Amino acid sequence: MNRFLILLLLSAIEIGLSACGSTAPQQSKIQKTDSLPISTVGSPEEQVTEKNKAVLQALKAQDYTKFAQYFHPQQGVRFSAYAFVSEADDVVLSKDAFLEQLASGIQLDWGSYDGSGDLIQLSIRDYISRFVYDVDFLNAEKMSVNEFLGSGNSLNNLKEVYGDALFTENYFSGFEKQYNGMDWRSLRLVWSTYEGEYYLVGIIHDQWTI
Repeated sequence: MNRFLILLLLSAIEIGLSACGSTAPQQSKIQKTDSLPISTVGSPEEQVTEKNKAVLQALKAQDYTKFAQYFHPQQGVRFSAYAFVSEADDVVLSKDAFLEQLASGIQLDWGSYDGSGDLIQLSIRDYISRFVYDVDFLNAEKMSVNEFLGSGNSLNNLKEVYGDALFTENYFSGFEKQYNGMDWRSLRLVWSTYEGEYYLVGIIHDQWTI
């Protein structure tokens, strides 16, 4: 064996030993945080009760990014300012559209004010403070699943529009004695499943109407 072959063999052995002594760094796994954990523990009623609380916590904290995580991935969420759900006029937003409109601050047409009939033209933040979380629903006087608590003059067509979807209701019977209960409030959250998980498809604000 000549000198050239010996040097070549030694180089090959050195390279092999170097490779054995080192390991390639492993890529860290990136975990998605923009989707909800699957929570199939408990009955459907228990699941939506838990989610009802989580949504109200996010709304109270004005954590609208977390709130948007509960939007139905395919249907989005329909916002109804009063008990009557208008499939023609109510705003329906996907999670992405909600966050985009939230960041822009643009005013949307949400329907009409009770009594005057004037257009409800508000930004998302202003709409939420007026027609979603206008009172402390996280600490509501009563909460129910698939049971109506508040009722007024406005037609309640939730079941006609949403069919067999589950809904939670958060209810105050009133706040000041002088109004004799006419200042009652309800917030109904409507839930539908997607891949085994309950998501929001409707948010209905209800109160005394003319």
